[in-house]
Amino acid sequence: MKTKFWMIGCIILAVYASIFTLYHQQRIRVWSQRLDEWQQAVKERDSVITELQEQVKKRQAKPTPAPARSDVSLGDALYMAKEFVKKQLNYPESAKFPMFQVDGKTLGNNRFWVEGKVDAKNALGAELRYKYTVELHYDNGYWYADSVDIQP
Repeated sequence: MKTKFWMIGCIILAVYASIFTLYHQQRIRVWSQRLDEWQQAVKERDSVITELQEQVKKRQAKPTPAPARSDVSLGDALYMAKEFVKKQLNYPESAKFPMFQVDGKTLGNNRFWVEGKVDAKNALGAELRYKYTVELHYDNGYWYADSVDIQP
């Protein structure tokens, strides 16, 4: 009798172990599928980020022509900084630069630093106020943006 109960207990334990194993194998398959989907989403996101970074580099790499002269002023730099900021916005035509909310410094050797604010539409079309910082320089008749940083 004892042996019979022991055998029934072993059978029940074996059935339970089989069910437990099947359940966890199914869970592993589900999580494996989710992991594959997540990895695919990360790859797509990375390709979009790479594409956007290339677009930003292209926008920054293009020099903006200006009249060839050796004496450029801070006023010229303020104007050109606004042009470089517009190139980075989703909706450049919506850009409004509030008066008296811009500051600039001459760093010497036709190099300038400009900081200001701009009201512009974001990617969703909502108008926001952004703070921008631009480092730029003038060389041989062209303006170059060394860095353009725009933060909401």
